[in-house]
Amino acid sequence: LKWSGLRRLSPVSFAEALPEQDSEGTSPFPVDRFRPRVAMPHYPEEIEYSEKYADDKYEYRHVILTKAIAKDMYRITACKRLLEEKEWRNLGVQQSYGWVHYEIHRPEPHILLFRRLLGTDPGTGKALAQQQQQQQQQQ
Repeated sequence: LKWSGLRRLSPVSFAEALPEQDSEGTSPFPVDRFRPRVAMPHYPEEIEYSEKYADDKYEYRHVILTKAIAKDMYRITACKRLLEEKEWRNLGVQQSYGWVHYEIHRPEPHILLFRRLLGTDPGTGKALAQQQQQQQQQQ
C-alpha cells in the first residue's frame, strides 16, 4: 500500500493543526453532542431507604442497595425476577412486615421498589381486611 499525501504529525504540529476554539470557548468538534449522556448509578455507602409514599390502594417505598449488595442480588436473580421476602431480608434490607418487591426498574435494578396494601399491620404483615376476616372466622 502506498500512502501518498499523508505525513506524520508530531504532537506539537497536530495541536497546531487543530482549529482554535470559538469565542465562547467551545471546541469546533462537538463530540459530546453525538455521545448520549449516561448517568452513572448512585451506589450509597449503606443501604438507603426512602420515605413512604402512597396512592389510593398501596403505600410504597424504594430501597437503594450498595454496590456489593447489588452484586449479590444480581447473582441471585440475574435481574430476571423479583426477590422474595426471605431473599431481600438475607441481603440486609430491614423493614417491617408486609412489604413486597413488586417491580424491577431496568435502568436502575439496584433500586428495589416495594409496596404493601394501605392499612397493613407492620407487626404481622397482614392487611386490615385480612385481619378482620380471620377474626370473624375465629368467632
